[in-house]
Amino acid sequence: MFTYIKKYLVALLMVVVSGAATAQPNITAIEYFFDTDPGINLGTPVAVNAPAPELVNVPISIDVSTLSTGMHTFYIRTKNANNRWSLTNWSKVYKEFLYPAPAAAGVIRQLEYFIDIDPGFGNATPVTITAGQTEIADFSFTVNLSGVPAGNHRLYIRTLGDNWGLTNVVLFMTNTVIPVRLISFSAKKESANALLSWQTADEQNNDGFDVERSTNGIDFVKIGHVNGKGNSTTLQEYRFTDMLPGKGIIYYRLRQIDLNGSSTLSEIRTLEFSGRPAFSLTLYPNPATNFIQLQLPEKFYGQPAAISICDASGKVVKQWTVNSTQPSVLMLPVAELPAGVWQLLIITKDNMASGSFIK
Repeated sequence: MFTYIKKYLVALLMVVVSGAATAQPNITAIEYFFDTDPGINLGTPVAVNAPAPELVNVPISIDVSTLSTGMHTFYIRTKNANNRWSLTNWSKVYKEFLYPAPAAAGVIRQLEYFIDIDPGFGNATPVTITAGQTEIADFSFTVNLSGVPAGNHRLYIRTLGDNWGLTNVVLFMTNTVIPVRLISFSAKKESANALLSWQTADEQNNDGFDVERSTNGIDFVKIGHVNGKGNSTTLQEYRFTDMLPGKGIIYYRLRQIDLNGSSTLSEIRTLEFSGRPAFSLTLYPNPATNFIQLQLPEKFYGQPAAISICDASGKVVKQWTVNSTQPSVLMLPVAELPAGVWQLLIITKDNMASGSFIK
């Protein structure tokens, strides 16, 4: 026999057992228990008004107020006038979970919400409601999400009238705060160079940006770094020049780095270059102190050449223009440059040469 128990305090079971499992006629005692046998004479006793010849169809009131929700085994046995106990009969029963009754129509006295974990009726975060309010349709209020970690969560809401209503649930997701709000990022060609420009609207603990380049859109390498503003709520503009982009389709992206070392990536921008021959320069002395010398390559004779010294971010800090028709040694002043690694570029319409030195 499979029985559903639906009441919190008392359930009335019509216990039906086979005659073979009952005691002899003239039943003088009945007892029952759930799940675990406490021993003969130690179950819950049932009053017997007069000796009954058998147990079939005997109505018995059973207290299930302390029984947990779920499946249980109900046991019952009888004792006859000869003081003999019958076999113990059993039946599977299921106690259902009952939600609190919905709030009765009328004035709402209390509204509360909680996130993820129910603290119990009346212990959640209270919400101020208008006196005399009878429903919460189109009612809006602010939910405090401070301290709620990023990820998926459940918001629960319930009201109290004469009784607590059903607890409603809304799924929502919180995101981590992005320390830098990048509002633009562009790349454009300037002669044989790639000029990258970007803007931020807000910055929180921004250490700066690594500029990364790729020739296949998958494998990126860092080609420079631009310092951030740390903390800012105003528009900030940044630029980076790649003077050696290479040939073909070139991919660029930014890696924004927080002061704690975490980072986020920007979208990718592409430029296409036809490329031009590149030559290596021999610079001396290296490390340099006051001057750097170089031999102008023969292919650069007879045409204007722009000579530039750039820092690690690609920013041009010094520049000259030469037009030599014969082999020559150039001596360039670098005394005012701070200590670091520097790149020297010579660019003409058709050729390019580069070399690096330490100051």
